[in-house]
Amino acid sequence: MWGNFIGHADIDLIAAAVLYVNDCWEPAHYHAQQAVEKYIKALAIAIADPDGTSTYEEHKSWCEGWAGHDLVKLATRCGVADPYYTEPATTAVLEKVQEWSTATRYPWVETEHYRKSMYDLREIEPIVRQVRGVDLPLVRDDYWLSIVVRGRHHLPPHEPVLNRGGWQDVRKRQLDALNAVFSDVRAFVRW
Repeated sequence: MWGNFIGHADIDLIAAAVLYVNDCWEPAHYHAQQAVEKYIKALAIAIADPDGTSTYEEHKSWCEGWAGHDLVKLATRCGVADPYYTEPATTAVLEKVQEWSTATRYPWVETEHYRKSMYDLREIEPIVRQVRGVDLPLVRDDYWLSIVVRGRHHLPPHEPVLNRGGWQDVRKRQLDALNAVFSDVRAFVRW
């Protein structure tokens, strides 16, 4: 079930990069926050259910509502498996990123961090690298972000992705945007 969160998070991360390089900073930050939230939810569910046998209903109480959108509380659930998620430096970034969800959509929202970090989407890179690139228990990483970055499927026989309908052109634009925003997108995926 947590794989669904990864797939949607990948789309949000790519959207954030594409929007950011096209000077659409507010929606870029919104999608970046959404990506971080979904990656952390995926990890929290994977930790709670390592066999992957649970249903969304079993996690609904903490996945939805305000607590389900609080990045620090979600990260605390992940801290039982890796203390990285509860370290002060990590929680400080999560507190900033948390504000991106509302501050980018509602002009009346009071913020503590958002305007100070408005133009630096790169703040999420270490968190995405850790959660998606290291901690999520992926066996076959054939999610969208990985295919965009690698240009092929994961694991042998390394099947190339067919170029139907100009897909390689779309992939190149998305990869260019990711590389323009983040210093090492290769570290986000499994090879």
